[in-house]
Amino acid sequence: MTELSTDQLKKTFHQEMINLYKQIIKSIKYKPTRLMDFINKYGGYEAAVKYISTESNVQDFAVLWEKERLDLSVEALIASEAYRSLFQEEIVAFCDRKLKEYSYAPNKIEEVEEPTGYFDEDEKIDLGELLKQKELYLPKVAKKDYPLYHQAIAITCDEWKEVVTNTKIVTANNLDLLLRIYTIGDAVGPKELAKEEGYSNTYPYKEVIMALGKRIKTYLKVEVPTGEDGKPLWWHILFNGGLKDNSDFEWSLKKDLRKAFDELIDTGVIDKVEVQSQKEIQDIEEEVVLKVEEVTKPASSTSVNKEDTLSAFDRLFESIMAGSESVKKEETQKEEAPKVEPLKEEYPLKVEKVSSEENTLNLIEASKEMNEIDEHIPSCDKTLETDYKEKLKKECIDYYGAICDICGFDFGYTYGEAYEQCIDVHNQKDVQGEEILPTTHPTEDLIPICHNCHQVIHSVVPALSVDEMRKMVKA
Repeated sequence: MTELSTDQLKKTFHQEMINLYKQIIKSIKYKPTRLMDFINKYGGYEAAVKYISTESNVQDFAVLWEKERLDLSVEALIASEAYRSLFQEEIVAFCDRKLKEYSYAPNKIEEVEEPTGYFDEDEKIDLGELLKQKELYLPKVAKKDYPLYHQAIAITCDEWKEVVTNTKIVTANNLDLLLRIYTIGDAVGPKELAKEEGYSNTYPYKEVIMALGKRIKTYLKVEVPTGEDGKPLWWHILFNGGLKDNSDFEWSLKKDLRKAFDELIDTGVIDKVEVQSQKEIQDIEEEVVLKVEEVTKPASSTSVNKEDTLSAFDRLFESIMAGSESVKKEETQKEEAPKVEPLKEEYPLKVEKVSSEENTLNLIEASKEMNEIDEHIPSCDKTLETDYKEKLKKECIDYYGAICDICGFDFGYTYGEAYEQCIDVHNQKDVQGEEILPTTHPTEDLIPICHNCHQVIHSVVPALSVDEMRKMVKA
């Protein structure tokens, strides 16, 4: 077999670097984004030399070590027998030393030690029977039809405390949702949250957490975990678990995020919320107390007030019906009212005769004067309409934050809190280009988007959908 020249070997190594990048994503579901940037910019050989001394590689190497896959590291590829001759001795020695420090042994088969101290040496162990006994005590967990993720994220407890208390990143609504998940516990889904006030079946969990995840990424400059399909898992910055859609997910707070909440609540910086399960117990206790009081209370009179026995709905219905009856009576009285003859004037008014031409000129002058008056009087309907739209826009931005839901541009972070209202809002259910209608909901229908994305959405008729835009920008 003929040996490859240096140029041929570099070309082969370049392809190996690309294969290495793909293998990392496929094997451990982790995306070393900066590695591919280096390969595209410098080529495989030069990228490897430059990359092993960067902070990005330190993080990637740590993830590979944690997953016990240092065989996928750039250092292992450089130190392999096939490519050692391609690099300077100092570089190869650096890679060898680093791999040795982290106990990397290629192609090493670890021997499984037999358990000691649990059984007598002469006792025969029936492994099949042990497995059957183990299955009896294992909890039966319903299998999810979506993958569950538990990737590590490089955010410390102190950083989480800084993020959670920063109102530019975590809005009041964001904090309420996180605290409810914190209080309910692990593996929280939409069924548990549906009991909480304000978290209906149409609550946009995915979109809300995606916007929050983007703000956290922008603030802390962390890498976003990716799924099996290579797409970013924005929710996985905050939670372990899985997500199918807004009606089916399972979230548990990241360990350091839960620890941050523990410390913030203990020190009184954040107040712990009371979830519905706790309220239900209190309501039951209060109901029992009331029933006991009613039983022990002596009957003061035999008469019962009708208002006390009616439900709120019944009282509302009766008031509506009473109102309609009064309207009918008024109409009947109007119909039955006697006709009154107009009074005869004792002193008739003098009417001056005016020619038709003079009358027409007078009407024209009068209409001009009315138009001039109208120009100086603001339209009440237009003022109310503008105020209403601004109110809905503010509610949308307060809820999601001043960050584009499509491309991730953050107005508040980039220009400051004073310029948050500069961002646009887009009605996802808009079909006629009217954007904000009387029936528009500020958080279920509207999303914040930047001017650029808004311009592109309405550049065609019919307008592009939000999903189409996200595919275009690869959000």
